[in-house]
This record gives sequence, structure tokens and C-alpha cells, in this order.
Amino acid sequence: MSRRNLRFGFAIVTAMIIGLTSCRQPAAPPAPEKVPSAADKAAELAAVNEAAARRLMDEVLTKGNVALLDEILAPDFVEHQQFPPDVPPGAGAVKWFVENFRPAFPDLTITIDQVVASGDLVAVRSTWRGTHKGEWMGMKPTGKAIEFESFDIMRFKDGKAVEHWGMDGGEQALRAAKESK
Repeated sequence: MSRRNLRFGFAIVTAMIIGLTSCRQPAAPPAPEKVPSAADKAAELAAVNEAAARRLMDEVLTKGNVALLDEILAPDFVEHQQFPPDVPPGAGAVKWFVENFRPAFPDLTITIDQVVASGDLVAVRSTWRGTHKGEWMGMKPTGKAIEFESFDIMRFKDGKAVEHWGMDGGEQALRAAKESK
């Protein structure tokens, strides 16, 4: 093959490449980023709050890790559940409860039966089980197993619980355990 033929072939290939590249369709513009809707934001907020509520139940109440309270409860946390008058208010009430209830029921398990989260509110229905092995609220240990349901509603702000309302059958279950001999 002569140099002339090589140059001619090279010119044809170059022309074909230039022609093909100029015929290409322009690239489609990137799809615009989806702006989260109000419903998306509410669902994300509810999921974050539910995770914090579950962490409170699992890590603090069940396992007794009160060091996590500062991460889960806001500094201005309000506890609406009734406690004895000498119990500190707010987050102090939750800490007092854990530090006193856990030794009385060292094998405590809390099963989360249902969670409903909507916006800044999380409702939890749970079942508590344990054996009364230590003094609780002036009641000497009975050695009896107890089980009761608890209903809790928590309000969150910026990922931390700011209020709690609770209702449980723990006191009735403990009295029944004491009375059954």
C-alpha cells in the first residue's frame, strides 16, 4: 500500500469520525433534583422520632443505660406521668425510674408491641415482664414474675423527646403478685 493510499484512507476515516460526532444528539439535561414534599418531610421526621423512642425503650429502660438520656431527652423535657413527690422533675424522673426499677426487676424485658409515629408524636404500646427481686416503692421483693402493658406517648423536637405521657398496669400487676401466695 502506498503512502498516498494511506493518507487517503486516513482522511476518509477522519471525515467519518467527524461526521458521526457531529450527528450525535445533544445529551439530555440532568433530571432536576426532587424537592422533598411536606409529606416526605413529615415521614422522615416521624421515622427519626420513632427511632429515638425505640432507643429510649431498648437502651435506657430495658438495658438501664441512663448515660443515653442526654442524647434522647431535651434539656427542658417534661414528664407528665405521676411519680412520688420526692422524685426530681423532667429527665430526672426518667433517670430515677430506671435507677430504681431496674434493680427491683433485674431481668426486665420490654417488648414493643406497636408503634405509631406521626410528625412530632410517637405512641408506643409495650409489654413489660420481669421478676420482682428487689424493693420497689416500699414493697419488699416477692420473687414473683409480673407482666403488664404500658402505653406511652412522646413528643419530639429536633430529634429529642420534650414531653412524655404514660400509663401502665405495673402497680396493679405488682399488687396482684404480692397478694398471690
